[in-house]
Amino acid sequence: MGGTQSLNLAHYHRASLPPNQENNASIKVVSLDEILGVLDRLFATGEGLAKILDSQKKAYEAVSNGGCTLCPVQTLGQPGPPVAHHLQAGQGAQVCIKTGYYKPDEGNSAEEDVFVTKVAGGGGDQPGNVGMLLVFSQRTMKIKTILNDEGILTEVRTAAATVLASELLCDFHSVEKVGIVGTGIQAIWQLRLLNLKFKQLGLPLPEVIVKWAMRPGHKQFQPKKVMTFIQETMGKSACPLDREWAVGGRLSLFQPDGERFRRCRLIHTLTAGRSPQLAPEDLPGDLTGCHLSCVGADAPGKRELPAALVASELHPPTLVCDSLAQSLERGEFQHHPALFRAGRVRELGAVLGAGPDERARLREAFTIFDTSGVATQDVGIAQLVAGLVP
Repeated sequence: MGGTQSLNLAHYHRASLPPNQENNASIKVVSLDEILGVLDRLFATGEGLAKILDSQKKAYEAVSNGGCTLCPVQTLGQPGPPVAHHLQAGQGAQVCIKTGYYKPDEGNSAEEDVFVTKVAGGGGDQPGNVGMLLVFSQRTMKIKTILNDEGILTEVRTAAATVLASELLCDFHSVEKVGIVGTGIQAIWQLRLLNLKFKQLGLPLPEVIVKWAMRPGHKQFQPKKVMTFIQETMGKSACPLDREWAVGGRLSLFQPDGERFRRCRLIHTLTAGRSPQLAPEDLPGDLTGCHLSCVGADAPGKRELPAALVASELHPPTLVCDSLAQSLERGEFQHHPALFRAGRVRELGAVLGAGPDERARLREAFTIFDTSGVATQDVGIAQLVAGLVP
């Protein structure tokens, strides 16, 4: 066996592949700059916003009507069952891996029949986020496209899905103040999508009251961090969608007495907390028409709301999640299994099909939307962006 004679190790492997054009196609690698170019075009028009929201609407409807397959979520870091160790990136570092696909349909094109694996990470000692989306063909199981998004598409689809749910469950026409809990990158994207949604509805931008994320051992009142977010992160941003919030005092600091925050009818919680970030006394005394969208509890053990709000008997909220099965192990409602047994929790995909009368009733109720993110969201945003890359 000396010399340079080939051992033909790939002979049977290559012979087993069906000789079609898709198998021979090269992998398309999409850079972050190309992705940002697509997002710029989408965010520039109301039609682009509609496409983003529609991709998320389809994602949730598929979860509720059996039109998709969601694989178990993998979470690295953020100790808590079943994870036992921190990542070397730091104590708060977390990487999430999600895979899913829509039910195959004979009428689908090759571009539609895909499955997507998303890897997204952040936190710890590293600035910013990391990640990519891998798009595979369902027909050949070979990789078609790599979206090197550095986590941005996860931020976009999360913010879009939250705004989709909030606008369904809350009457934006009556919203004069919005509460934002958290000052991280997701807070920026939430405000960008809210900016576009209020404009799409022909409404003026409301006042936003920003509350910091509370950490164990930290002082509760942290005005410096929030003022940096308001004055530097938003006020001096190169993105006009950010600066528009900072103009005219639309962004303001949560005060210890909480009086102005209690006037918020729409609140988004966006922290990585493992303890409650809000208390019942932070909310309006009359919870009629008040809505909370909770984003941060995306791993086992995390939470942003106290039991006194989620499982309140005095003011029982209408509870909506992205996936009943997934919400039992991650998300805000994981801490309240009795609510699932009692049939108190509904999926967003089912609520999206509500008629006008039911939607009106939902908007008059006290509602909580709990999202930990589902893989079909990644499928939707990946298909949308990949299809618009020149």
